[in-house]
Amino acid sequence: MALTKEEMSARYATEEMKKAGEKLPEFIVSCDGHVDEPPDIFDDLPADIREKINRPKIMLESRPKGGVDPAVRLEDMKLDGVVAEVLYPTFVLGLFGQEQREQEAAFPVYNNWIADFCKQAPGKFGVFPVSRPTISISRSRKCSVATIWGYWAGLSGRSRTPICR
Repeated sequence: MALTKEEMSARYATEEMKKAGEKLPEFIVSCDGHVDEPPDIFDDLPADIREKINRPKIMLESRPKGGVDPAVRLEDMKLDGVVAEVLYPTFVLGLFGQEQREQEAAFPVYNNWIADFCKQAPGKFGVFPVSRPTISISRSRKCSVATIWGYWAGLSGRSRTPICR
């Protein structure tokens, strides 16, 4: 049975569940939060690169609003008892399977977008900017994220397996 959007979180918990939740520790960090990158994130890239990026059709109206709005995400975290989150991309992870040219054009765009997302709540979000091993760590840091906890890099040019360093 598929869950409805209303059943996805403690935001919709019963009173009994809320009372049980009061017994949880006060310092909970979610280490597998995902964002929903906006549909127009790569609109400024050259057309020949945009055409090659495999972007799934995401119906944002059917997704939790905290995936694109940091203010909503903070409220959801508060309701769920989460004090901080490590955020990961959603469809951008698929770019590790793309050619180097597309990766080198798209990864900095995502890193800048996630940096802006995180700036809305300093200290609440940690990220691993995405990169290729051939791109230096210093270039990855250009995204100006205050909370860089490492970075993701493909093992080879067309690897679908990212690593974290």
